[in-house]
Amino acid sequence: MATVSWNPPASVWTAVPAESVLAATTISATVTADPTDVSVPTIKSYSASVSPSVPPGLILAVSASGVTVSAPGTLSDAFPNIDIEYQIKRIEHHCTLWSQVPEEADEIIRFIPYPSNTRTWTLTVTARLSDKTTDSITYAFTVEKDYTPGKIALQEAVDARR
Repeated sequence: MATVSWNPPASVWTAVPAESVLAATTISATVTADPTDVSVPTIKSYSASVSPSVPPGLILAVSASGVTVSAPGTLSDAFPNIDIEYQIKRIEHHCTLWSQVPEEADEIIRFIPYPSNTRTWTLTVTARLSDKTTDSITYAFTVEKDYTPGKIALQEAVDARR
């Protein structure tokens, strides 16, 4: 009877900082069989899915040798600001990115960040074998957000208008 083992193990991504670059990691499977087995299946292909959806900045590359997961930038965009409210000549405006607040803004009225500092996705990788069977592994992929940069950006935006 053939056995499929996965590398890395399912516990590899317990928590990833949103502000860090995620080095490329390749997920692959190995098939081992009892020496008495007449035919040992081989891995024909891989597939991958992320639920609920692929977070912004995460890259999945599927190849014959496995699935490579990386984030060459940061995963900060997985935590979009809910609202930045500002005024220009007493007229309120809204945006979600600090870079969208124009220089002529008179005042920052309100900043609402994403309501949580952690988000979790599930990454499922499936190997299709030559004997038409499949084997899968699921990773819990948790990203942690440090809101200190947002706090600093808010302070800088307020100070620039004083």
